[in-house]
Amino acid sequence: MEDDGNQYFCVVSHRSLDKEVKLNFTLTVEVVPPKVSKIVSPPRIIHGESMNLTCSINGFKPKPISVTWLKIDSYGQKTELLSWDDDKTTIHDDKYSHNIFRSEHEDNSSNCLSSLTMRPTVMEDHNLNYMCRILHHATGTKAEESVKMSVSADPVLDPIQRSLDALKVGEEFQLSCKVHSFHPETIGISWYKESEPLTSQNDKVLCNDRGLCYLTSNLRYTPCVKDLGKTFTCNVRHQDLENPKCSSWKLKHLICEPTVSEIKCQPEVPECDQPAVLSCTVIGFYPRVCTIRWYRGLETIPSVNHTETTREDQESGLFSTTTEMNFTPTVALLGTEFQVEVAHNMKFTKKKFSINIKGLPQLKDIICSKCPPKYGEELTLNCEVTGCNPQDVEAEWRENDRPVQKEMKPEKVINKDFVSFILKLTPTAQHYGKLFSCLVKHKDLPQPVKKNTSLRLPDVQPTLSEITAVPETPKANRESRFLITISGSSQKHLQVRWFKSFTEFKSNIQTSEPQIGKDGLYSCSSTLTFTPSDKDHGASIRCEVTANRERKDKLYKLDLTGESQLDICV
Repeated sequence: MEDDGNQYFCVVSHRSLDKEVKLNFTLTVEVVPPKVSKIVSPPRIIHGESMNLTCSINGFKPKPISVTWLKIDSYGQKTELLSWDDDKTTIHDDKYSHNIFRSEHEDNSSNCLSSLTMRPTVMEDHNLNYMCRILHHATGTKAEESVKMSVSADPVLDPIQRSLDALKVGEEFQLSCKVHSFHPETIGISWYKESEPLTSQNDKVLCNDRGLCYLTSNLRYTPCVKDLGKTFTCNVRHQDLENPKCSSWKLKHLICEPTVSEIKCQPEVPECDQPAVLSCTVIGFYPRVCTIRWYRGLETIPSVNHTETTREDQESGLFSTTTEMNFTPTVALLGTEFQVEVAHNMKFTKKKFSINIKGLPQLKDIICSKCPPKYGEELTLNCEVTGCNPQDVEAEWRENDRPVQKEMKPEKVINKDFVSFILKLTPTAQHYGKLFSCLVKHKDLPQPVKKNTSLRLPDVQPTLSEITAVPETPKANRESRFLITISGSSQKHLQVRWFKSFTEFKSNIQTSEPQIGKDGLYSCSSTLTFTPSDKDHGASIRCEVTANRERKDKLYKLDLTGESQLDICV
């Protein structure tokens, strides 16, 4: 460009010429402005993946040119990212890098390819414009090209989670799949069992601090046995996915707990020394493995003495079993309790049946008039006997196999078809865990028939009073007594310990024998005799009471100079 317009002279001299011949030439240097193409970007711009924006600048003369890349925000504000001029690159943001490729044609015109490299994000780049600005120094030509960024992110599917660990036939459970890290927020989700579409519900789409969207899709389903081995799939469709993404879960284990019928006897009331059959039906279970045991009292009956017939319901896929046990009733078996135990999937179900014999007394289970029973409130236990002449039967009540106490009132009430043996009592903590028995005697029985029951009285923890001191204000180097009352306990055997801070007293402790109070519960008191010294000021006297592994504490803070202080710690 420095030579444009310069004049060049050629002077020729020869002896044949009268004078020199002079020729001149004005040099014109041709300049050509660049042609700038549109910016080329990838067909999909993916969140967090490296990509290039490329601008092609062609056919310009002479070579000197500058390239600047800018970002334009949603308010139109332009920010310079980097610039290139005379083979020198200046970068203003480390997120970006630049490559330039140059070439030259035979006519000395130049081409330039400018490439901006970056990792776009939804939050920083979506819907923003990127601009390439070109300046050709020789011609002063300026050109600009821009492109709008549309940043997307493919959804990520977490493994499907289920709401229950153990899935049961006929019990609804939930499958959930978290779909996250996608953009834009428009998304389609569908669930299938194999190829069968299922109805599902999606949570609201939310966005995190990086602008990426997430939600949880939920499927509620009630399984049947035929669903075993079936695959449940969550399919996700998003705008840039060629094929749906999916997460799958296979139903491998399923449980259906059995319904166990009451034991039936055929005939209903068997005759002495005549064959009879006890039967029990176990209905609707899965898987098929089911263990059945029969007991007579506590004695296991060998499996060869009973049979099992198992059937499968072709429609539901559930199994049922009928078990039968043959026996011959004898007088000695009257009142004997037979029991069937059904074990399925580590769960045990028991059914009991007491043997009655035709012409002999038939004992029903003992019935308590109050359920649940309460301490200090009168109740009655009733054992009903049928199948015999009321005048030929008598009964005796026992507590833990000992005659009942005098304050309990046994009664015999004769009705038209039965006789009732009644025991009236007011339960106290002394009856906690005790077994009550009704022994029925009949002239045709070699020994009494027994029915047992246990009062289901609650376990009541003791109440601790505040610790009191005698004298009311303890003095240093003077003997003091510390007293506590322990009341309202269903447990007689309590552990009572006294401490000074964390040091236990081993002597000078007196705890009275627990007695039944008006509330029907045990009460007692405990006393610690102790002579504090000056250095004990501020120390804590603590009484710890343990009943049935549960511990309670009371604290008394020693103030040897003024009034005592009471603290509570339970």
